[in-house]
Amino acid sequence: NKDRNSSECITMSSAPTLYILCETAAGYMLLEVIEMDEIGALKSEMQKAMNDANVLSRMCKLRAFSAFVSAEEALEDILALSEHAIPNRLLRFLEMNLPVISDKKKKKKIGYEIGVADIELAKLIAQALGARVRSDEAVRELLRGARQ
Repeated sequence: NKDRNSSECITMSSAPTLYILCETAAGYMLLEVIEMDEIGALKSEMQKAMNDANVLSRMCKLRAFSAFVSAEEALEDILALSEHAIPNRLLRFLEMNLPVISDKKKKKKIGYEIGVADIELAKLIAQALGARVRSDEAVRELLRGARQ
């Protein structure tokens, strides 16, 4: 993974597609980022704009949502995540809703990234799926906006 410095600006047309995984008490949500300025996501004006659902809806679209069937199911997944394990439900959700990665693409540059809040979860998902996963301030800012 390439380090992202503070002067880097990426528009989604020049970057791999970014999917944001949001784990909530209700279930898992996968957002597809349509437009994002890496620098802008960290500026205070952008952080304020993230409180506006209209701004967020122009930046991201809902790709998929999977609700927990019961409180027990939610608790199982939360416990697994807290123990740095990927719940099978989450793995199946990602496999069903992300573009398929062929063996040829694994050797080459993959056309998307997954953004998650937790760096340990990022490592686990990268290992399990062979995808590029990131956990940085821009991703966390998008997650904050999505949860509001």
